Amino acid sequence: MRTSHLALLTAAAVACSFVHSTTGCKSDAPAGDGRPLGALVPVTGNVQLDGLAGPVDVVRDSFGMIHIYATSVADAIRTQGYQVARDRSVQLELIRRTAEGRTAEVFGNVSAGLIDADITQRTIGLTRVAQKMCDALDPKSDERVWLDAFADGVSQFYARAQSGEEPLPKGMIGLNPAILTKWSCADSLAIARYQSQALSFDADSDIERQGYLDKVRSVFTDASMDPDLKARAGFIRDTLRWATLDPTTTLPGFPNDTNKTMSFGDNGVAPSKPIAASVTLAPGLIDDARGWLDARTKDENVFGDRLSRGSNNWMVSAGKSATGHAMIANDPHLSLSSPAVFWMVHLSVHAKPGGDTSKDLETAGLSFPGIPGLILGFNEHIAWGATTANFDVTDAYQETLSPDGASVKFKGQDVPLQKIHETIAVAGGAPVEYDVLIVPHHGPIVPNIVNHAVVPPDPKKGALSYRWTGLDPTKEISAVIGLMYAKDVEGFRVAIRDFGVGAENWVVADDSGNTFYTTQSILPQRMAGALAWDATKYQGTLPMFVLPGDGSAEWTAPLDEAFMPHVKNPSAGFLATANADQTGVTLDNDPSNDKLPNGQPVYIAGDYDLGLRLGRITKRLQNVGHPISLDDLASIQADVHSGFGERLAPKLTDAINAAKDEKKTPNTHADLTAIVADPRFASANVDELAGWLAQWGTNDYSADSGVSPDDGAPVADSKEQVNSQATLLFNV
Repeated sequence: MRTSHLALLTAAAVACSFVHSTTGCKSDAPAGDGRPLGALVPVTGNVQLDGLAGPVDVVRDSFGMIHIYATSVADAIRTQGYQVARDRSVQLELIRRTAEGRTAEVFGNVSAGLIDADITQRTIGLTRVAQKMCDALDPKSDERVWLDAFADGVSQFYARAQSGEEPLPKGMIGLNPAILTKWSCADSLAIARYQSQALSFDADSDIERQGYLDKVRSVFTDASMDPDLKARAGFIRDTLRWATLDPTTTLPGFPNDTNKTMSFGDNGVAPSKPIAASVTLAPGLIDDARGWLDARTKDENVFGDRLSRGSNNWMVSAGKSATGHAMIANDPHLSLSSPAVFWMVHLSVHAKPGGDTSKDLETAGLSFPGIPGLILGFNEHIAWGATTANFDVTDAYQETLSPDGASVKFKGQDVPLQKIHETIAVAGGAPVEYDVLIVPHHGPIVPNIVNHAVVPPDPKKGALSYRWTGLDPTKEISAVIGLMYAKDVEGFRVAIRDFGVGAENWVVADDSGNTFYTTQSILPQRMAGALAWDATKYQGTLPMFVLPGDGSAEWTAPLDEAFMPHVKNPSAGFLATANADQTGVTLDNDPSNDKLPNGQPVYIAGDYDLGLRLGRITKRLQNVGHPISLDDLASIQADVHSGFGERLAPKLTDAINAAKDEKKTPNTHADLTAIVADPRFASANVDELAGWLAQWGTNDYSADSGVSPDDGAPVADSKEQVNSQATLLFNV
């Protein structure tokens, strides 16, 4: 392996980090030394990296972003691995161990609950599928070259951190560098699949929703002897809904490639399809799954509360744009964590004079630490962004076990379970060993975790299993590389076809003025037995609950690309997404009754955002009133209008005023008598509270913080102060 040098540079300003800089930056290094940047920026340090084919320049600009200049892709990606490990080694290691189920190996003596987390992740099996994807790659393919170079860069930093040659990040306090084990191709793909898992795996939600449905059905019944419970029969239809609060959709009606229109919803017409018997979980089955369900919840909150997530993006055509060029805005709010979810990077690869320029690359944007390249950003010709599509690509099944617990009943036959033995190392304790039980045609069985160990399922109760598109090998790394090289929206469209798991609402614009939107991914369709749902009675089967595992509700072929929501150059001149219903499948509160142009049933999803953000963005874009500028896009991104406040705060104001009337004249609102008699009501300044909410409405329900984003000091603006107080009151 050839050893070359990696030049570490600093820049006083961003402009100094680019080849085309005209700021007059001078170098302390001699010109013509073979470095990509030559004498453009002064060298402040050098690092020897094994495996480089030539010198590489690294610039950290005044905003902290890394710029990598190299003469080969392998050199750039190897350097990216080294540099991200330098910046984020703690984060890399925690994400890797979380994804692969190896946290107890280091922290099991601190928190025994991490054993449960490891059992949960080992059962899902991200490492197994990641290794399959690595093994399937040609060793000389671009994908394998990128993954291996990145892994080598991380591993080289790890080795130097262990030897003391490189300091660990300041946040790595009290951790032994020995935990930084060698990185591999499978580690990066396991992290990639872990990111997809966070955005698309929801078997736990299906099981919890089924448990809720069962509980409500059993408590609130027409046959109840308790009149209050009997009066609330049908309670489920008010508390478990799929219809969005705002009916705005990204592609109303969605015309496909053949210009035919999909049919969404039956507009309240009684269902004309067979309705299956509702699934009810066997007694105690959800209790047996509780350890796994709780561990899943904790896992999803490791890097921030998933409920706080909500991304937005939109594209504007050249004809609507004040610049005369197509524009993209992306606002990917993953959870606010420290360090951040993303790591910003610029990759500049240009072959030496006379060399092969076919792999030259100029791209910048956001990367996930642990994964080579970048996932959101731009190159010389296109810019792209993404929000989570929320497609339903996971199903949970109730399995009937044989008396010995070794098989499941499927289509009238006994199908033997497969077993994969797992051993979880535990710091300061004995290892935990258990078998992952797998239903061949579905996937893993949800483990019964008791006292940080796995108890075999009770054949009398049966078991719960799940199927997820992420359990099968796919080619996202090919898609990511393709995006960075795409020269126009059509090139993007070809590249994104390899993106199979973790469906996104992708928006892209190119330098010819074209825009394109797609949700390309594997979206399994279901047999009629999985969609035998009566939305008027809340009975039957639906993929968002637990399905019968007997073979009556299986997956069929994925939805054809022609019917995946997508459009090039939309006629409105703009398009927005915000994790909401793309096409209107939930507007009638029934995600099960939609059809393709040929009359075939189609199922996309039901668990969407409530639509308030999408409605607000769309309304703002519609009402700009002039050619849309970059300032307009920034203004929309900074919009803090509260859609919930607009809908609910007037009701709260009415309630407060009714309470004031009751306090003044008893029995005018008898249902509030006890409330106004409470000492807390007397001590509250209800006039002031009602005034805040009323003024908030006058101010368009602007959810202002009331503090400066620069230093956290209270703002002097009285209007913003009131908005801040009203926002706090409303959310409480």
